[in-house]
Amino acid sequence: MADSRYVGVFDGSDLIAIVNLWSPDEDLGYRNIGRTLVDEKFQGNRITRQIIEWWVLNKGECLASDENQTDDGARVWESMILRDPILKFCLWRPDQGTVPVTVEDGEITPDPWAEDRSRLIACPPSNSCDLT
Repeated sequence: MADSRYVGVFDGSDLIAIVNLWSPDEDLGYRNIGRTLVDEKFQGNRITRQIIEWWVLNKGECLASDENQTDDGARVWESMILRDPILKFCLWRPDQGTVPVTVEDGEITPDPWAEDRSRLIACPPSNSCDLT
C-alpha cells in the first residue's frame, strides 16, 4: 500500500490495537483506513473510533472508510456519526463527488451502506469534504 502510516495503541508495553492508514488511492484523494486489529480483550472499547478521531483532529487530514467495509467497521462509523459528532462526515460517490451526511431522528442520510463503491469521509469540523 502506498504511503502507509500505522497508528498503534498500547497498554503499558503491550500493543493492543493497530490501524493502517494509507494513500493515495486512484479514485479518492484522502488517506484510507485499511486493516484494523484490536486485541480481543479490548474490543468494544471504542479504540478504533478514538484513533480515527485523533488522526483527523490532530493531523487535520480527512480519512475515508474502506470500500468493502466489514460489519464491525460499519458499526464504528455509525457510532461516530450518530453520537454528538466531533467530526464532519460526507459520503463519496464515484461518479457524483461528495454529499454531506446528516442525522435526523436517528437516521443517517444518505444511507452510506445502501450503495456500492461509496465511502464515508471523516473530516475536521473546519474542513470541507469536497474533492474539487
